[in-house]
Formats: sequence, C-alpha cells, structure tokens
Amino acid sequence: MEDAVLEICAEATAPGIVDVLGRAVGSRRTTAQRLRAAALGAPVAKNRQLVLQILDDVANGVESPLEHRYLVDVERAHGLPVGARQVSISSGTRTDVGYLKFRVLVELDGRVWHEGLAASADMRRDNQHAIASFTTLRFGWHAVVDNPCGVASQVIQALTRGGWPPRARGCPRCP
Repeated sequence: MEDAVLEICAEATAPGIVDVLGRAVGSRRTTAQRLRAAALGAPVAKNRQLVLQILDDVANGVESPLEHRYLVDVERAHGLPVGARQVSISSGTRTDVGYLKFRVLVELDGRVWHEGLAASADMRRDNQHAIASFTTLRFGWHAVVDNPCGVASQVIQALTRGGWPPRARGCPRCP
C-alpha cells in the first residue's frame, strides 16, 4: 500500500499529494508513520520532501486539499492558535477544525458534499453544537483559496469573542 501511494505522489502536485495521503491515511489502510518510513527508505523518491512535509499535517488530522490550504494559508499564515483536527464534539459527529477552548468550530467542505442527505446531517450536527454554545464557521474552497485573509479575520473575531487574546498577525497578502 505504501509503495503504491508514494508512486502516485511522485507524479502529483501538492494538492494531489494532500488528497492521496489524506485518503490513504483516512481509509485506515495505512498510517502516516508507515508512509513516512517508506518515503525515507525509498532509494529514489520524487517529491520526497513535499510528501514528508504534508505527512506531518496529515498525521495531525488534515484530510483534504481544502483543509491543508486552511491550515497553511489561514491558520499558520495569520498566527491563529493550532486547532484540533477531525474532532468530535457531539455523539457521532466530526468537525474539521475545533478551537475547543474558545468554543469555535470550523467546517471546510466543498459544495458537492453539502447537497442531499449530507446537508441534513451537517445541519443536525451544527444545531447540536449551537445548543452546546459552540460557534460554527463554514468556509468553502473559494473563500479559503481566494480570500484567506478574510477567512482569518472572521475566525479571529469568533476566537476573540470566545476569549482568545488576539495574537494574530497579518500575512504578506493581507491588505
């Protein structure tokens, strides 16, 4: 499994590598640790450094290119606190990013996922979290990729309302 994953990563771009690694680890057919060992043990591994960097994030719960862009371009670039990834706040649910101490949750899902039955499940989950006094912010691909500074601003406002003493910083793209 690990060799096959690394072979695919050798020909992929960064978002593709995030997707492949996230799916491989998320499927529970391998682990970030086994993939790391395989990457380090391969005599020649194209994209090895990028794979190793991304594996650190995948090991901490990043499962998709959108979640990786949020981590890099919003959370890290703006000095936000480190959120817990794939956290369960209520029975049978998972949230992409949780700033639990400040009662802020961030959902990062594409439009396709939020149609039909998935939308109902998300609504029930978000309502359960609201009843438990959590603020849920929801962002899609275009918001995170095209306006990470605006996304960071909204997350900072919610975190501040939750008691975070703002220590955020602007990134080179911030106006």
